[in-house]
Amino acid sequence: MPKIDWRSILALLTAALVVSTGRPVAAPSLATAVASASANIAADLADGGPYHGFDTFAYPGDDAMRAWLTADKPYRWVGYYLSAPCHSDDSWEGKRDTLSEMGWGMAVIYVGQQTWGRTPGQKVAVTRYLTKRVKQTVGLKGGRRVTRYVKRRVPVRVVVSPRASRGTSC
Repeated sequence: MPKIDWRSILALLTAALVVSTGRPVAAPSLATAVASASANIAADLADGGPYHGFDTFAYPGDDAMRAWLTADKPYRWVGYYLSAPCHSDDSWEGKRDTLSEMGWGMAVIYVGQQTWGRTPGQKVAVTRYLTKRVKQTVGLKGGRRVTRYVKRRVPVRVVVSPRASRGTSC
């Protein structure tokens, strides 16, 4: 499991408070932020949940959000994407007020470093090709085997850790 810095947790909690209240807040201590967020969550859940929600990469549009909110089995919260290096879509920006006015609850999502489709730290076996000098029997000459050395591409299985491709920003 990757190590999570306490400053990252504090930043996410502060962002959640800003999105939920709609006004900037002074940076609280970690203990104060956790206590406040826990109290808000407990108060919200006290009125009978469970509440269904979803998140999607791109903002689906105001009409779709209204339809999902008023459906037979309505959703109550949506994942709200903050701008991030690994989230290239900015369609959620500026929609917080619109969503709040519609009555949506929001889960703040900050897309950080991705694992490119693999579990972090999981080793993966791949085939690589090496050029090696190998001995090859060419034929018989005077009753004796004739050998020579040639270069060949040989498959080799190696175990590697996943990493980003060149040129990616994540």
